[in-house]
Amino acid sequence: MSKLTERALIESFFTLLKKRSLKKITVSDITNECGVNRMTFYYHFENINDLIQKAFEKRFLGAISGEINENNWRDAFLELYRSIYQSKDFVKKLYPEFDIKELITFITPVAHSLVKCAIGNRASQLNAESKNKIFQFYQCSIVGSFLYWLESDLNENPDKIFSSFEELLESSLPALIEKCDENKRNATF
Repeated sequence: MSKLTERALIESFFTLLKKRSLKKITVSDITNECGVNRMTFYYHFENINDLIQKAFEKRFLGAISGEINENNWRDAFLELYRSIYQSKDFVKKLYPEFDIKELITFITPVAHSLVKCAIGNRASQLNAESKNKIFQFYQCSIVGSFLYWLESDLNENPDKIFSSFEELLESSLPALIEKCDENKRNATF
C-alpha cells in the first residue's frame, strides 16, 4: 500500500505540473489532488524536491532494466536517454527549475556506471589511478553531453547522441590506454 500511495503522490504531482509551473505547486496541492492528507505526503517525502528526485529516479533510472554491466551498457544508455526523450514535455518544464548541481548529481552516478561497463576489461592492465582518469574523462563526456542536450531542448535524437559517444569511446580509448600504459612503463625506468 505504501508504494502505491507514493506512486499516486508522484502522479498527482505530474498532473499538476501539466497545469502550472513547479513554483506554483504546493504540498497541499499535491495532497488535495491525490486525496490524502499532508502527513501522508511527509511520510513518503521530505519535501517537493525529494518527490521530484524520487520521481526522476523511478521514471528515468527505472527505465534501465536491471544492473548495468559490460554486456548491456549500450542498451542501458539508450533506455535512459529514450525514456527522457519520451517525457520531453515533463523534462522541459522541470529543467529550468533545477539547479545545475542537482542535475549533475542525478546523472553522474549513472554516467559512471555506464563508463565503467563500457570500458570493462579493456583497461585491466592499467593501475587504479590511470583507470580513474580514463573513467573520469568519459564520465565528464556523458554528463556534459547530457547537459548540452537538455540545454538544446532535447532536440537531438537519443540514438544519435549514443552513436556520437560510442564513436568517441571507440576512437579514443585505445590511444588513452596506450598513453597511460606508456607512462606507467616510463615511470618504472
